[in-house]
Parts: sequence; C-alpha cells; structure tokens
Amino acid sequence: MHDRLTALIEGPRAALIVAILAAAAALAGVFTLPALDRDEARFAQASAQMAESGDPVRIRFLDEPRHKKPVGIHWMQAPVAGALSEPGARAISVFRLPSVAGAMLAALCAFFLARALIGPRAAFAAGSLFAVSILLASEGGIAKTDAMLAGVTSLAFLAITQVRLVADSPPGGPPASRLSARTWGALAWIAVALGVMVKGPITPMAAGLAVLALVIWERRRDWLAAFFWWPGPLAAAAIVMPWFIAVQIATGGDFLREAMMGDLAPKMVSGHEGHGAPPGLHLLLLSLLIFPAIAFLPAGLAAAVHALRSSPVSESARAARILIALITPGWLVFEFAPTKLVHYTLPLYAALAVL
Repeated sequence: MHDRLTALIEGPRAALIVAILAAAAALAGVFTLPALDRDEARFAQASAQMAESGDPVRIRFLDEPRHKKPVGIHWMQAPVAGALSEPGARAISVFRLPSVAGAMLAALCAFFLARALIGPRAAFAAGSLFAVSILLASEGGIAKTDAMLAGVTSLAFLAITQVRLVADSPPGGPPASRLSARTWGALAWIAVALGVMVKGPITPMAAGLAVLALVIWERRRDWLAAFFWWPGPLAAAAIVMPWFIAVQIATGGDFLREAMMGDLAPKMVSGHEGHGAPPGLHLLLLSLLIFPAIAFLPAGLAAAVHALRSSPVSESARAARILIALITPGWLVFEFAPTKLVHYTLPLYAALAVL
C-alpha cells in the first residue's frame, strides 16, 4: 500500500490528480449558485455582448463602454458562452468555466514549481493543498479575472524559477530542465503578456519585482540573459499590442485614459469604492484564505530560515531565496496599497503553497 501511494504521489499521474482536485473545488458552486456580486454579473454581461455583437475590440456593458480591465477574460468567456449557450438564455455558469481553467493552471504551476525546487512529494503536497484552498476555489468558481490572473502569474513565476535553476546546471551534467533557459525566458514573457491582457499591470509588477529582489539578494545577474532572447519580447508584444492599438483607435484614446485614471490610479491613492484598509489586512486574512495549506506554513518558514542560516549555498537555501523573492515584494505592494480586496494577493499563493 505504501509503495502504491508513493508511486502515485511521485508518478506521472500526480499532476493529473492536482488538476482534478482544483477543478472539483472550483466547480462546487459553478452550476448552482447565482451571480455572486455585481462585478461577476458585469463581466458576464460584457462578454455576452461581445459574443453577440462580434466586436472583439470594444468592451461594453449594456449601452455604456466598460473601460476598466483589458479584454483578456472576455476573449476567454465569449467563445465559451457562444459555444455552450444560446443568446438570451445564457446561464452564469458558462462564463465561469475560464475561471475554473485558471484555478487548474495555478494549482499545476504550484505543483511544477515545487517539483523543480524541492521534489515530487513536496510538489504533490503543494499542488493539492493549493488546489483546494478556500480563496483559489472561490475565485475559480466566479466569472471574473482573478483565478485566470493567478494562473498566468503562477506560470510566470514557474518560468522565472526555471531560468534561475538552469543557470546553476553544472557543465556537462544533467540539465535542470528539459527546456533551455531561453525557452523558459520566452515563456515568462508570454505569461506576463497574458497577465497584462487579463488584468493590466499586476503580473508584470509581481514578476518584475521578484526578479529584481532575487538579483539584489544573490548579487548575480548572469541568469538574466535568457530574458533578452528576442522571441520572448516579440511574442509578448504580439500578444499585447494589436488589441491595445485597436481599442485606442476604436475609443478615441478613451480606454487607457479611463482605465488608468478612473480605475487604477484611485486604488493607489485611496480606498477606492470603500475598499480601504490599513497595511496588514492580507496577512491577517491569510490563515483563512489559504486554508488548509496554512497548517504547514509555519514549518515551511522555519525550514527556509534554517536553510538560509545553516547552509546558504545549498539547494534548500536557493529554493528559500527564490520563494521569498517571488512572494515578498509583491505582497508588500498589496499591503501598502490603500485599496484592498481579499483576492488581490491570490497571484502569490502558488509560491506560498510551495513554501
């Protein structure tokens, strides 16, 4: 029995189990619960109108333009709604399915991140615990941007980590990954670009601060060369620029102006729409939102501190540095931003689950 369990946890089916757990947790209320808040209803309605109008550029809610978030989630929701339902009879559940996929992607990235940094048992534990965590499961069942944002940000974190690990592969020895550092670097660019299309600056902020923190901490930048391989930035530009140019033309420049000044800027200077809170709220809520993984976080923190103090050049210390760099800078930004909603820190939870 023990051998079978070990084979299951460490075998090729482990990732499939993690994906199934994430899907099951997210799907729990997808087909039974009504629209849970006004934002979910607005995202779904805007996507329905996009599917019915055939206009993939402009985002509209009823008769008004909706210049808040980029088009990424609507491009995911509209085809699903068009394929699985009829105009005038669209259930909220069909618009939630891309969020289920985002939750699955986030959990799988936690799995592969832990596998690369620590090993297969840690990978199964981190992926499974994150897959069924309260916040990921909740956002995975809502037709908004946050589960997919967590998925693509976690993918960026995985790619950044793989670039860093490949840089330490010994000459002539087995590579840290089947993919080259440049391929992972290009994948990081693609993940960041997808994050921009889903929710603007969050993914590039989290990924950029993580890289910067790790470079400063380790005082080495040789591994950054992989990010300057030209296909990566070119792919990111190809993902982001066509729609941004098109929507600026279609709206006479209103989209970026209203998105920046009407949505993003107020959140950075005050508690926008009554969602203000002092620093520390996200940390205070963490024990609930990442449950049940929170039960193992103190031991993980203790192990990371021990590794950094006792053998700073070990693989365990390197893993601790990478995880702390992935989590801490972005977390501080969210804590000190005046506007706070509980899901803001979800993109960092995959690295937290590995820790």
